[in-house]
Amino acid sequence: MSIWSFFFFFFLFISFFLSENVLLSIFAAIPMRSTPTPPRPNQTHCTACDLPHFS
Repeated sequence: MSIWSFFFFFFLFISFFLSENVLLSIFAAIPMRSTPTPPRPNQTHCTACDLPHFS
């Protein structure tokens, strides 16, 4: 199995088992891990605030 097939099935797994809000929260948390920046005011009402890596 090639690496592209792995990414394809991995993306299908994410798209089926995670909601769009969870995906957006994860993708929004990736830059915050590499570059520690203060949380923006518009992140206070999103579901990402309930995730462990935001506390």
